[in-house]
Amino acid sequence: MWVGGDCVSPRMSALAHIFMLAGVSYGFAFVAWPLFGARRVSGPFAPDALIVAAILLAGFLARDLSAAARGLIAVSGLIVLLRVHSYGCSERAGGFGDYAHFVSLGLLAPYLTYSAGRRAVAESPAAQRVRVIRFLIGFLLIPMTWRGAAYLLAMPWSRDSWVVNHLIIAGAFVVVMSAFGQCATAVWQMQGSAQKTLVDNILLSRSPAEFWRRWSWPMHAWLYRYVYVPAGGKPHRVRATLMVFFVSGLMHECLAALAIGRVTGHQTLFFMVSAVGVLISPALERIEERGVIPNAMARVFTLSFLVASSALMFATLNYILPVYQKHVWLLW
Repeated sequence: MWVGGDCVSPRMSALAHIFMLAGVSYGFAFVAWPLFGARRVSGPFAPDALIVAAILLAGFLARDLSAAARGLIAVSGLIVLLRVHSYGCSERAGGFGDYAHFVSLGLLAPYLTYSAGRRAVAESPAAQRVRVIRFLIGFLLIPMTWRGAAYLLAMPWSRDSWVVNHLIIAGAFVVVMSAFGQCATAVWQMQGSAQKTLVDNILLSRSPAEFWRRWSWPMHAWLYRYVYVPAGGKPHRVRATLMVFFVSGLMHECLAALAIGRVTGHQTLFFMVSAVGVLISPALERIEERGVIPNAMARVFTLSFLVASSALMFATLNYILPVYQKHVWLLW
């Protein structure tokens, strides 16, 4: 691509488009600010509608970009939407500056739920150095894992077996997301914003419910406040849990549709299957208390359930970035 006589690589052009189009959602978020003054009339839904329109507009403008680029833009827009909704539902004590700080850019801030007057906690220089080292290790681990997985996927025993292929992808995904979680957490902790790890040792999960508590706590907190509690909370655990995973699945389905251009249903199905795993988790946790062997069996079941159900999630990923070498039986 030639711009003004200078050669610009397609990758740089796509990156520039991503930042420009993701900015559409953030721009609309600040346009939505005056609507909060009419909260009694519009509630948070008028700003919500404005942000949804921004996400759809950004997706339309990005229609010529790759599926991965459109996915990044959609994720950025969803983060804005969740924050704007939370702000609109809260008893606000801050002004525009507080709002602007909360909306922030992407994952530079951890919170998706608004709390007025939230302040950063300063860290010592020694703690800051530990965070920097932690960030660098996580940052380097991501491309190393990516290349390692690509090498393993090229092996004959991976190309000839969907199961082996899937296990490699699942393992690489856990490492990459855990490393990304360490990077994000280090950045947040250096800002004094968060102490809890984004992806918190998920392999130690004793049940599907514990896995989801350890996975992405900002999203967990948002869904708990705005979906689980309004749906009935603990007194109506089954209904509230199903609603949480349905809403989460719907969000991920929309993100996937904006990226690949059509609805496949994989994400919704994945999250509803995950909801079943969460609902049976209390029984699993009771089994674990009966001794070493029942504990080991329950953990094996949990790991097997998570790995098997993740095939639905990776089926969508395969539309964006082909990760399976053989025909994927889940694609439709």
